[in-house]
Amino acid sequence: MDGAEERFETVRRQIDDLAKRFPDGIIVIGGYAVFLHTQRRGLLRPERTRDGDFMMTRARYEELKRIREVTDNPRLGKHEFKDGKVGFDIYLEHESNQLPLNYATVSDWSTIINGVRIACLEHLLILKMRAMNDRKESEHGLKDERDIVKIVTMLGNPNPSAFGEHLTEKSLSELEAIEHDAAVFNEIAHGNRHEAAKIRKEYSENFSALKISLEARRKERGNET
Repeated sequence: MDGAEERFETVRRQIDDLAKRFPDGIIVIGGYAVFLHTQRRGLLRPERTRDGDFMMTRARYEELKRIREVTDNPRLGKHEFKDGKVGFDIYLEHESNQLPLNYATVSDWSTIINGVRIACLEHLLILKMRAMNDRKESEHGLKDERDIVKIVTMLGNPNPSAFGEHLTEKSLSELEAIEHDAAVFNEIAHGNRHEAAKIRKEYSENFSALKISLEARRKERGNET
């Protein structure tokens, strides 16, 4: 087992353990949530993540502190624990942090895959776009971009209500820029041009459907006022 695989197995083991201990009050976000969505749909090759991210209720967090050595990171509004070299970030409900979505909203739209409660694709798109903008040009930022491609490719029937007001014109411009970035599709397809073209086509079709659904939602809300 190489280092990357070992780190991923640590992420899987920790998240599976916490999901069993806390069947409610914890929602996985970030790369592992994208991995589970991708794995369930079988449309794309899942990409292993090297760390874990989740949102928690205050009550569950107090229980977590009894079984994990948790530290505070007030500058970034989060809490953390480690398992060897693998880090896990925790974002608490009712606590100021850098996430664009709160716990209650993500919980209302969440789903369960393999016994793990995770954020829906719409919310993962919002979260990943914020993460990508926060760490552009870094290794993490490039993975965020690949995750965004996978999310949009899987988002064949988006629910515009789940986005709220978070997908702005700027967001759509960024998604369009990704559509024209051939390199990211080639990376996901591991250099297979035929597969890259197929992924890009699915991304473009779903992105167009997303824009149409968002526009319809805006017009509907405009007619209500």
